[in-house]
Amino acid sequence: METRIVNIGVIGVGGWGGTGHMRAYADSPHARVVAVCDTVLERARQVAGQWDVPQALDDHRALLALPEVEAVDVATPNDTHYEIVLAALAAGKHVLCEKPLALTVQDAREMERAAAEHGRRGAVNFIHRYVPSARYVKLLLDEGALGRIYHCNVTYAQGWLTDPGFPRVWRLNRAVTGSGVLGDLGSHAIDLARWWLGAEIGSVSGRLTTFNHRRPLPPSPTAIHGPAGPPLDRAAAGPIPLVEVDVDDEATWLASFENGAEGHFFTSRNATARSNHIRAEIYGSDGAIVYDNAVRDSVQASLGRAMWHRNAWATLAVPSALMREDGKNAMHYAVEDVLFGTSVAPTFHDGVRAQEVMDAVVRSAAERRWVDVEMSPAATSTAPMSPLSS
Repeated sequence: METRIVNIGVIGVGGWGGTGHMRAYADSPHARVVAVCDTVLERARQVAGQWDVPQALDDHRALLALPEVEAVDVATPNDTHYEIVLAALAAGKHVLCEKPLALTVQDAREMERAAAEHGRRGAVNFIHRYVPSARYVKLLLDEGALGRIYHCNVTYAQGWLTDPGFPRVWRLNRAVTGSGVLGDLGSHAIDLARWWLGAEIGSVSGRLTTFNHRRPLPPSPTAIHGPAGPPLDRAAAGPIPLVEVDVDDEATWLASFENGAEGHFFTSRNATARSNHIRAEIYGSDGAIVYDNAVRDSVQASLGRAMWHRNAWATLAVPSALMREDGKNAMHYAVEDVLFGTSVAPTFHDGVRAQEVMDAVVRSAAERRWVDVEMSPAATSTAPMSPLSS
């Protein structure tokens, strides 16, 4: 039997799009990247050559005009998501978009409506759902292992901004990114919590902090760097101009879930000595779970009166069925959703919900008070949506 394939165009290959996204599609039996696009053409050509992709372009409109492209992966800076995604949907393409979905709640909602109106699938790359131990937490919660949930506390910490000499890359420029750590890491924390609990966040009380308000410019305006950052030879470069950082380095908020649970979220890119650390503690009437994203094959748990009455904890091994899925992520599942009509990958609606919570955190921090999350109804499809190859 012939394996069914989705032809994909990847837009934005200067960072994670050119590494993690391309690797995921190369590993998927159902994906074939037929074109890559980047505003820096040489970068697109380099990635195309590395991954044996037939076409390299520097204009996303040219990629969207290719009839062979059936789905697009938008891995560009945040300020371009809205325009590219709407154009892709209008061109009849399914879309996987990096998080956060847009710069504003209004834009995110319009993107969700557009996907529904065009009958196309819209997925968001909330990649942390797919750590096997995270999926085991979801399984245990869905089974009711913790009973009534009291607390869900999530930490997402990185340390790449601890050095005040780290340059002001695009993720530190509000015009391009929309928000700082709140959108970058906080969106993941929000998605994990609402996915695990199966409940929405109804209100928040938040604080946003910027520890270093001025940083040196990066070597070039088009430079895209990971957490390690670009090398800065200060002696060779001479005086480096400092520019304003107008986004948050740290975002912390309390949250009330609609199911009665309470939450605490801490996100920071100034967490010294942390690379990419996620920890969650979930407490309920019948037990508790502690999750660490660095431990993929087990979780810590205290389940049932016999354990929690004695303050006893155990290491629970992730079931083998979930471990067999290790390595698959939103890119893999988005492709399979398109082909087979499944609904595994996070959707644009999930992206909108995260955006609505982030918007409430921003308003709460500005007004120094509790703020209700303003939630919109899910967009209803007005066009038929069926598996690609049906």
